[in-house]
Amino acid sequence: IIKMLDRAIVNRQRNRKNNIFVKTTVTTDSRTAGHKIFRDLCSTCHGFNGEGIEGLAPPLQGSEYAKGSSVRLAKIILHGLEGPIHVNGKLYKFNTVMPGLANNKDFSDEDIVNIISYMHNAFASDSKNISSEKIKSLREEKPIHGALFTEEELFNLD
Repeated sequence: IIKMLDRAIVNRQRNRKNNIFVKTTVTTDSRTAGHKIFRDLCSTCHGFNGEGIEGLAPPLQGSEYAKGSSVRLAKIILHGLEGPIHVNGKLYKFNTVMPGLANNKDFSDEDIVNIISYMHNAFASDSKNISSEKIKSLREEKPIHGALFTEEELFNLD
């Protein structure tokens, strides 16, 4: 610490900037942008670390949904999910539904790509890319039997 202070004093005397005071821009990639959205929106029900919240939402950590198809995950995020769901071999029955973001103008196609990128990175062992063009087309692929997808319908679409 003394060396750092001495360097700061010398830099100040020589009219040089000290790195502690230099403003730099930190770049944001899709995973960090997705993390911000997940933290602010999804973690309310799924927990900050994707561990799920008892009686509200299943875990995402290591789940077949986080590890699986980006298209299936996009459909869930866009159009929501209702009914019983199996996650990591356990059946979950909730009195609530997961709402979709497809009709929420605050979330762009790129935001959905970013959420998926973050989820694959944080809750699965690998990342599977999906394009914003694919997300745009998936916005139009509505659930057949209602406003929200069911687990059965999602798996029958693959």
